[in-house]
Amino acid sequence: MDKNRRFYLRIYPSKTDPVKLAFKEGELKKVAPYVQVRDISIGGIGLELSDSVPQRESLFLPGTRIDEIGITLPFEGPCIFSGVVRFMYEALRGVEFLLDHVEQKKVARYIYMREMEMLGRNTSKWVREPEAGLDGKRYGWMTEPEAGGEGNSLLRHTPGKKKILVIDPSPARLGNYCLLLSSCESFEVYSSDCGKAAETALQIKPDLILMDLSEPDPEGLQGHVMKRLKRYPVLSTVPIFMVATGNRREAVLTAMRYGADDFIIKTAGEDLVLSRIKEFFRQV
Repeated sequence: MDKNRRFYLRIYPSKTDPVKLAFKEGELKKVAPYVQVRDISIGGIGLELSDSVPQRESLFLPGTRIDEIGITLPFEGPCIFSGVVRFMYEALRGVEFLLDHVEQKKVARYIYMREMEMLGRNTSKWVREPEAGLDGKRYGWMTEPEAGGEGNSLLRHTPGKKKILVIDPSPARLGNYCLLLSSCESFEVYSSDCGKAAETALQIKPDLILMDLSEPDPEGLQGHVMKRLKRYPVLSTVPIFMVATGNRREAVLTAMRYGADDFIIKTAGEDLVLSRIKEFFRQV
C-alpha cells in the first residue's frame, strides 16, 4: 500500500440542505448553476457537471488550479478555498482542497454533523450560526445578486427601519404582503419562498418574520421551515407571526405547534396584519 496516499471520509450532502457552489469570475462563474457538489471531504469535493454545460469536456481538466471557489455549507456559512483538479471521469470531477485553518475547521464540522445526521443522531447541539466577519469584502462576491435581480435590497438596508421577512410559497400572496407592509415607511420588507427562507433570514437578520398558513400543509413544510429558522442562534430570538385562517382555536393551536410568537386571523382583514405588527414594534 502507498503510505503517501491519503484517505478521507466522503459525505454526500443532504438534498434538502445542499452544499452550494460559486466561482468568483470568468467562465466558471457562468457554469456554477450547472455544477453540483456530489460529495465532500476534508481533502476535497467531487463535482458533477450537467449535460447542459457548454464545452463540458474542457472544464476542470486534471492539473487545473482554481484560485477562488466558494461553497456555502449548511449551518457554517460561506467558505472560500483554492483547489486543484485531480481527476475527471465523464461528468465527474475531483477537486483537491487547498484550505487554510479556519475553512478546514468549517468543512470538518460540517462533515461530522452530516455523518451524525445520516446515522440518525440529534445534531442540534452542533448547529452554529455563520461566524462573524463573513460579510466582509472577501466574501462579498458570494452573495452579490445579479444586477437587476431579485434581492438587491439585501445590500441596501436603511438604518433605523425595521426589517420584516415575509415567507410564503405563493408568489401572489408574497406580493400582496410586501405591498401592504411597504406602505409603512418605518418598515423594510423582504420576501422569500419556503425553500430559501433560512438562507434569506441569515443574510438580512430580520426584526420580525411573517409566515402565512392559509393553505393546507400536509407535508409539514411550514414546520420544517420553522425548525430550520430556530436552529440558528442568531435567528432563534426573532419573533415569528403566523397568519392563519379558520376559527380562533385552530389558529392558536397551529401557531403554537409551529413555535410562533403570535398569530393573526386572516379573515379579520389585511389591515389587522399591519396594525398588529405596528403595535408589536411600539411595545418592544
